[in-house]
Amino acid sequence: QEPLKQYPIKGEVKSLDPLNKIVKIKHEQIGDWMEAMTMEFPVKDSADFGKLKEGQPVNATVYVQGLNYWVANVQDSAETSKK
Repeated sequence: QEPLKQYPIKGEVKSLDPLNKIVKIKHEQIGDWMEAMTMEFPVKDSADFGKLKEGQPVNATVYVQGLNYWVANVQDSAETSKK
């Protein structure tokens, strides 16, 4: 089994798919894993998904394990905008 890696992600929520719990984020470069771009990420935790708002900035963690990846540890957008 591949090791689990985690990277901070910072960007803007472009769209939400509540049915499949997928968020599209326009993000900055993610560590050594990915260049800056706009892409969709699954969100496993319903509470994390509930914190996401379209058009809002987002700070979270991307977990990567082999070919699988997902967003977790979403910081509340109200907290994010205060910083």
